[in-house]
Amino acid sequence: MNACSGTPDGGAPTPWVGPKGIAGGLPLGPGALADRLADLRVVVEAIDVELGQAALQGYDDTLPRPTAVVALRGRGLTGRGECVAWTETEQARFAAVCPGMIPLGPRKIGALHEALAAVEPYHAAAIEAAAIDLGLRQASTNLFVLAGRPSRPVTVCR
Repeated sequence: MNACSGTPDGGAPTPWVGPKGIAGGLPLGPGALADRLADLRVVVEAIDVELGQAALQGYDDTLPRPTAVVALRGRGLTGRGECVAWTETEQARFAAVCPGMIPLGPRKIGALHEALAAVEPYHAAAIEAAAIDLGLRQASTNLFVLAGRPSRPVTVCR
C-alpha cells in the first residue's frame, strides 16, 4: 500500500496532524519520511559513549558481542544509538573518536548526516540513530507521527 492507494480496508487515507509545525498530509513513503527526518532539528549539549558486551544468540557461544552505545544529551533529554561493529578494537576506536565527530549545539539531522558522509558506516549509523532519537524526543514526537502512520509494535531484531 502507498499513500495513493488508500488504506488496507479500501477506505480513503486520512490526513494527519503533524508535530510542532510539521505540515500534515497523507501517510508518507520512505523518501518523504527521510526528508522529514533531514529537517528535524536536534540540540546536542553532551556526548557519552558506554562500552559493554551483549549476549547474542548465534554470535559466539563462548564470548558476548562487544557493543558501544552513544548517548547524545540535550534539553534534559537523551537519545541513544548503538555501534554494531564486530570487534572490541573497533568498538573502543568508536568510543575514542565519537565525541570529536559531533559538534555541540543545534543543527538539522540532514546536516549531521552530510557531515558524517566520510565516517565509518557503523559509527555514522550509531550517531545518526542517537541524533534521530534525541531530535524526536525534543520535538515530542515519534516516527509513527512523523510518517503519518498508526502506532504499532516494532520488532527490530529477532
